[in-house]
Amino acid sequence: MAKILYSGLINGIRGRVAGSIFSANGAGPHVRRFNPPIIRKTTAQVDRRRTFSTMGGLWQGLTNTQRSDWNDYAGMPAQALIDSLGNTYYLNGYQWFVSCNCNLSLVGRTPISDAPVIAIPTAIIISNPVITAPGSSGNSIDVDLGSIGSNDLLVSGMWTRGESNHSANIKNFKVLTGVQNGDIVSPTDLGDLQAIFGSITAGTQWFIFAYAQTVEGRSSMAYETITVAV
Repeated sequence: MAKILYSGLINGIRGRVAGSIFSANGAGPHVRRFNPPIIRKTTAQVDRRRTFSTMGGLWQGLTNTQRSDWNDYAGMPAQALIDSLGNTYYLNGYQWFVSCNCNLSLVGRTPISDAPVIAIPTAIIISNPVITAPGSSGNSIDVDLGSIGSNDLLVSGMWTRGESNHSANIKNFKVLTGVQNGDIVSPTDLGDLQAIFGSITAGTQWFIFAYAQTVEGRSSMAYETITVAV
């Protein structure tokens, strides 16, 4: 997806043009390639979609004061985000509510109703990624446990065949795994990646990201490491 900066003659485009979709959201106008959705049914994906689908009901179950607090939280200067064109934008309270609670679901924590008050943690350190082993174990990363502090661990990863660095293969999706603080060990097992991505072949480039995450679902900046399956 690419951000768009319109000139004074054009203030907006919506819809599909050839192979591109023009749209806009709270972060501003953007364009993306048209890719028919691929519905995959791994356990992780089904659970993720189920969690996301429950968020609307949880939001409606909040009190007016709680929803107002989330909206106030979303508008604070500390929550400002920067798009690829250097423009500042803000998510709304509902978007932060969904983001935090979906993150919490990844580490097996219960949803929160009140807006976050804990400071965002600093980035953690990981190293020595192993993305070569089949089965339910053997794929792993080493974690600097001292950099985790009292936070949980969240790990995501994507792969590309190498045509373009940092461009995930669009026919697959990021692997996501989370560990609550008391259960974090090093090395951390990434699980059966072949069940998600299929056969892991030589020359596949992997990008592994790790985050420290508070018990309110706010995550640190990512620490990235790159490896190639052999």
